Amino acid sequence: PAGGLLVHAPNGGDFEAVLPEEEDLEGLADLMLESFERVFITPRLLDEAWGPLGSAWKGIVEMSQRSLLCGRFQKALEPCISKPSLLRPRDQSYRLGMLLRQVDGRGVSAGEGAEVPAAYLELLLLPPDGRRPINPVVAFEELAPGETVGGDGSEPAPYLLNLCVSRELRGQGLGRAVLRFAEQIVQEAWGDRELFLHTDKTEAPWRLYSSAGYEPQSWNSRAELGVRYMKKCLGGPSLT
Repeated sequence: PAGGLLVHAPNGGDFEAVLPEEEDLEGLADLMLESFERVFITPRLLDEAWGPLGSAWKGIVEMSQRSLLCGRFQKALEPCISKPSLLRPRDQSYRLGMLLRQVDGRGVSAGEGAEVPAAYLELLLLPPDGRRPINPVVAFEELAPGETVGGDGSEPAPYLLNLCVSRELRGQGLGRAVLRFAEQIVQEAWGDRELFLHTDKTEAPWRLYSSAGYEPQSWNSRAELGVRYMKKCLGGPSLT
């Protein structure tokens, strides 16, 4: 398709990968809330305890979270939106976001604007020392252009953040295709040979990353909390 890169999911068809624009932020917020329910505090049990009042309160909370996420996305992705590039960032203040939209038989992508994208991923540079971004959306948001974190001399390395797939498209190989796409960007456009990430004890992402060749690192200080810091040397086991 014109304007995007083609990503193929074995059982899910073709998807167009594009850089996000301002009008995509609401859809990204919805995808994030759907994909990381375990992270965001959503009082779902209030439905049972409070009945209609609980449902109303839950709606208010979810609306507030959505608005907060839109604001955070706007700030975190502003450099990517204003100066889009697939090249390796100069510093840790730039975050590359890529969203995927399903492509029909004519090669036309669907789901523009506020529609929830099919999938999403982010790549940025972080010191490979096991530290985790501050929260699921904003990683070291206080960084100014050219500023770095960590004083241990570690050269910032590619880090994968917020890989997620729309609930209705899961189980079709899209997550694996998105992960492979992220690795291709790091290896071919950035010129790096390692990719780091964190994942929690949830079975599906752990199974995806471990089967793709990512290995837990010995300096994972958060292992006792069920958070694993993982690394893959690119050019190793491929996604099948």
